[in-house]
Amino acid sequence: MNKERLHPLLRYKFELMKESFTGENEMIMVSGYRSKAQQKELYELPGVYAAPPGRSLHNYGYAFDIAFIRPDNTADYSWWQFDEVSKLAKQEGLVWGGDWKVQDGPHFQFPTTWRKAAAGWKPYIGGIRDHLIMIKSGLSDILETLRGH
Repeated sequence: MNKERLHPLLRYKFELMKESFTGENEMIMVSGYRSKAQQKELYELPGVYAAPPGRSLHNYGYAFDIAFIRPDNTADYSWWQFDEVSKLAKQEGLVWGGDWKVQDGPHFQFPTTWRKAAAGWKPYIGGIRDHLIMIKSGLSDILETLRGH
């Protein structure tokens, strides 16, 4: 899992969601940026639902997947936890895969499509809150590059 190649604003939004989650289990990121080769491996696994390489926002650093870890260090994928976190994600302007026709509860992403990302779409950093988040994240030096629009 490559958290470092995840878009910095998305990384920060994950941290805000993690801090705000009040469940007894720990929320962790299990997947962030994926190369096209990594996406291909996942796509070719039998019984795994995944987009083809280049057609996932993970390939652009614009999506992440989460899991919950119980106090005994085992994974918990109970739906109610994803539903709870989805409310936090939506407050942050993110899209939840659990709302899709083919539900993907662990998945959260920027509100865009892989086609737009492939064409060069960049997240809009327009509100004062997003600017403050970027500065607080220690990423003010790349703010101009990330504005995109």
